[in-house]
Amino acid sequence: MDTETSQNQVQENFCRFKGDFDEEFEVGLTYYRSNNVKYAIYCFSNVIFIGIPFLILRWFPQYQVFFNYTQTEINQATHVNIQKFKNGLSQSEPTLTNLTEKLINGQKVQTFQLEFLRFYINQKREIRHLETSFEGLTQKQIYRAKCLQQSDVQDKLNIYGENIMDIEIKPIWELWIDEVLTPFNLFQLFALILWAYDNYLYYSMLILFLTLIQMIQSLWEMRSSLLKIRKMIMFKDNVIVVRDDREINIESNQLVPGDLIKLKNQSKLPCDAILIKGNAIVNEAILTGESIPINKVALEENEYPFRVVGNEASMLYAGTYCLRQDALAIVYKTGFNTIKGSLARSIMFNKSTTFSFERDSRKYLIVLLILAAALAALSIYLSFYYEVTAEQNAIWALEIITVVIPPALPTALAAGISLAIHRLKKQQISTVKPDKVNVSAKVNVCAFDKTGTITELYLSVLGCRSNQQNGFGRQKDLKDAKGDLLECFASCHSLLIDQDILQGDPLDLSMFQASGFIFEDTEDLGVAVQGKIKLNIKKRYDFIADLQRMSVIVAVEDKLKLFCKGSPEMIKSISDQFSIPQNYQNILEQYTLQGFRVIACAMKIIKDMSLRREEHEKNLNFIGFLIFENQLKPESTRVIKQLQEANLKTLMVTGDNPFTAINISLECGILREDKQTYLGEIKENKMIWSEVQLQNQELIEDKSVYSLHKIDRQNCDDDNELLNHQLVITGQVFDELEKQFESDKERVQAILQKTLVFARMKPNHKGDLMKLLQRFPDTYISFCGDGTNDTCALRQADVGLALSIEDASLAAPFSSQVQNITGVVHLLVEGRASLVTSIECFKFLTVYAVVQSIGVILCYFDNNNFQMLQFMYCDLFMIVPFAITMAMMPSIPTLAKYRPCADLISFPVISSVLVFILFSCGTQVGAFYWMKSEPWFTETPDEYDELVANQESSILLLVSSSQVFAAALAFTQGPPFRDYFFKNYYYIFWVIVVIIIQILLTLFIDDQALVDINLALGFDYDFRTYLVGYQIGIVCFLFTYEKIITQWLVKRSSLLDMERHKKIHYRANQVEPSSKPNGKY
Repeated sequence: MDTETSQNQVQENFCRFKGDFDEEFEVGLTYYRSNNVKYAIYCFSNVIFIGIPFLILRWFPQYQVFFNYTQTEINQATHVNIQKFKNGLSQSEPTLTNLTEKLINGQKVQTFQLEFLRFYINQKREIRHLETSFEGLTQKQIYRAKCLQQSDVQDKLNIYGENIMDIEIKPIWELWIDEVLTPFNLFQLFALILWAYDNYLYYSMLILFLTLIQMIQSLWEMRSSLLKIRKMIMFKDNVIVVRDDREINIESNQLVPGDLIKLKNQSKLPCDAILIKGNAIVNEAILTGESIPINKVALEENEYPFRVVGNEASMLYAGTYCLRQDALAIVYKTGFNTIKGSLARSIMFNKSTTFSFERDSRKYLIVLLILAAALAALSIYLSFYYEVTAEQNAIWALEIITVVIPPALPTALAAGISLAIHRLKKQQISTVKPDKVNVSAKVNVCAFDKTGTITELYLSVLGCRSNQQNGFGRQKDLKDAKGDLLECFASCHSLLIDQDILQGDPLDLSMFQASGFIFEDTEDLGVAVQGKIKLNIKKRYDFIADLQRMSVIVAVEDKLKLFCKGSPEMIKSISDQFSIPQNYQNILEQYTLQGFRVIACAMKIIKDMSLRREEHEKNLNFIGFLIFENQLKPESTRVIKQLQEANLKTLMVTGDNPFTAINISLECGILREDKQTYLGEIKENKMIWSEVQLQNQELIEDKSVYSLHKIDRQNCDDDNELLNHQLVITGQVFDELEKQFESDKERVQAILQKTLVFARMKPNHKGDLMKLLQRFPDTYISFCGDGTNDTCALRQADVGLALSIEDASLAAPFSSQVQNITGVVHLLVEGRASLVTSIECFKFLTVYAVVQSIGVILCYFDNNNFQMLQFMYCDLFMIVPFAITMAMMPSIPTLAKYRPCADLISFPVISSVLVFILFSCGTQVGAFYWMKSEPWFTETPDEYDELVANQESSILLLVSSSQVFAAALAFTQGPPFRDYFFKNYYYIFWVIVVIIIQILLTLFIDDQALVDINLALGFDYDFRTYLVGYQIGIVCFLFTYEKIITQWLVKRSSLLDMERHKKIHYRANQVEPSSKPNGKY
């Protein structure tokens, strides 16, 4: 077995990797060698500048190459700088890694690792992916493979590594150091040292407390996420392996490609393997989401080159359960090279969608830093004015900077997401990508698979139509069918008996049970028995989505028959055209237009079982149709309607027949009955549009289907008229549109915007569709599916929700154990609530920071400052409890008609914050000079103890705390995204406490008591009374402005965005006739 490239494109600085599912990317390399001179300068600069260069490179590792390395040729390189690309777009930051020399195929080569995948540079300076390849071997060679010798095992371990999918989780002390050395936490560490030095010891302890909480929360979430992923992917067990011609027990992490392993009952498979002796029954639910036992058979012994395609029935995959076996297998792939490893990498390294809130929050922090710098400059000016010492001058300037950046900010922002995830767990929805929660708030397109997602997984059999000499016979029950067609129903399936129960694909199960046969377990794949008829299933070619068919070879008396079933289009293409009735298409459309699912069946007599699959599955004789009823899940129509009422676009993306998809879409509401529908198909290399009309809206024979008929319209003269209707396209049309996207972008976008149903879509089509739709302006897509065919789409969508019975699915960021689409609504509801919480907390803490800094600057104008307990009152008593309880606001269970604003740099958000800041500034200045105009006011002496309260800081404390309280009330947004604030009992409790304490401070606590607790100095009683009214006025104005004006602006902005989005799409739909490419449509 040689190490090869698996058709990966290679060159000296570039490698194209193509893995399982839709995993495909390019690797770009730049070569470097260590530079001792640069490294010495770097070390010296760290000593001179107290480690600042070290921190800079830690925060920006992509610049490390400029300080310690020199770019060089490939033959002199000690390190490589790796960057991952996809479709020309960067998918990761450049990563520097060292080159390691290994011996591969007798040659010394340089190797490196990217995302747990190993690559090497061969003697020809070509970059290749390091994987085991059986491509050069025949099936006979693999079937007769001999066991490895112990002397060979260590060499293979050195090349391929251990067979374990483990992710490095640093020790807690290392994670703690990493967290301490982040820019924000270093800033907070500097702040607490500064305040402690200025004798604000308790206040510095408060900063330390908040910083520790934030760090602990961040570490807990990071470690929990990594541990969850590790638990999902890591597995180690004892296995029986044949080495040196004897069976031994070893740990599964010591397996290498080429090892022979004996499978055990009720065990999890530790690697990808090829079954070479015996049979096995496996459950692949961890990969597919479908808990269906699958029968696996030994690889056929023949001279054909080995390929995975065509031998699926012999492939075993890591992470799947072996329910029953008596078999021997050869290890094919190990570790992260397995299919399970591919799924795991997609979760860990999938580039997350960055939307406006994340981008704008960084900009906001930069603005706050600029404001802090301006206030610091003003502080320095005032210090010079009052002839303050240089030391105190510097301290005050630095303190004002620390006030502007609130220490509770990261904790408050993370709290909303954490609580949303907690609520999702109650709905049986789990996630391995917490950052996707806020992204779900921006979803405006919801795509769904059909079978098993919108419709029931189990189909009921309607009947069959046999192919007779003069055309189709009448519809019959399956048990009344005769000859080859009945034998096809009884044998062309993947059923098996497990624990005395017949199990398998629901469609196969319904078909077999309706045939009237009895299934018996045998050494082969089973036998179907009915009276004297015995159908011994000798070989099976499993269903493959790309091939749209499955087939079996059956021994019937002294004959070998191949039975094949699949999509009508595929079966027609591989059948002898003389066996196809003239009314084939008419009969097919008669059923599909009514929403039934039609499976075509074919057969032929064969003589040699050893031929390849493609040789067997050609020149077949068509024998009839099998018709199923496809029923909606009870919740589907309600959920689709709920999404549409919230102005969310709903799509169906299915591999089924277009007419079946149209009918189900009409029934669940994805397609509207009152609008014309056009179907796009490729016929004779041309795109043909056909009008699909609803004949009547009466249910046919009490069944949940509509009657449709089709009117062909070729080469529509008026494209704009076509684009005014709802469209349905097939996978072939999508292929054509994808090819033309770059050359005729506007037209392709116009067609895709009007397309609501995508039929006959292969798995890669679904993933490509997600990527294509994401290129539209302001488009965020969710996809909900249940099986292997949906894996590509689940991973590529902005938000993927897998309907999986597993505790955690590797197929998508989110997985729901509830087997219907209600989880989509729950996810969007919680995402919207989480995003609103994040934005409101960000606004609240921003306003608080600026309000407090205004108070500090006003104190500086009088050459004094807040004393320690005053800082503690604002931060510990008001900010921390409100920041936490505001995030605890529950979500509202219904979807609003518009999405929440995710733009911090938007008019509603900026106007809200500016009004708060300007009004707060004005009212603080007004109260400050109002107090100074009173006859009882006493100026604070120039030489004062800043640890003792004074009248100036006291008035500013009371007014600023009322402004912070007003912000806490105003920024607690309720409907339409969160529930009413009075249902948040923790929040209400603290609101009441703050009101009571604030009134007591202002009115009822006497002067001496205030002095004793060193919180504030009292004022004249009449002034106190007026001050209460002053504070109430502040709260009422700010609360009213936020709840009425700002909420109106937010709603108006969201609705205008929706209208603008529609106008963009409308303009895209107005396509000039001259823009038709190649005259095809």
